[in-house]
Amino acid sequence: MPPWTENALLLALAAGLLGILQNLLNRSGRKMEVDATSDDAHVKRLGEHLDRLEQAQLHDRRRIDWLEDELWAERGVNTELRHALVQVVDWGESVSEWKSGDRSVQAPQDLDWGKFRTLLESPRPRRPPPPSPE
Repeated sequence: MPPWTENALLLALAAGLLGILQNLLNRSGRKMEVDATSDDAHVKRLGEHLDRLEQAQLHDRRRIDWLEDELWAERGVNTELRHALVQVVDWGESVSEWKSGDRSVQAPQDLDWGKFRTLLESPRPRRPPPPSPE
């Protein structure tokens, strides 16, 4: 074998190893680039999803506030109606006792029926719900 063949084989072997190493590094770099691009896209989708969730949460908060306002308005009207009912029932009991008892005492005072009629005919405090985000 000529003496230059050993050197040529060593150079060819070294070049082959360097080529394989270069290929592995390139493949690793491409994989890292693809992973980074994929991660960036994933982070972007997560950000968009988070924005949608925040908007939905704000809408839900507005809706809850609206419902609380509605609840308190309804409770106010119901309290007024309950007080009126208590007055009418107390008056009715007084009239029943007077009717079945001694009629020589003065009859119970008449109630302000117009006030009760106005209370019954007054509309409930209803408002439209807040608009939904679209």
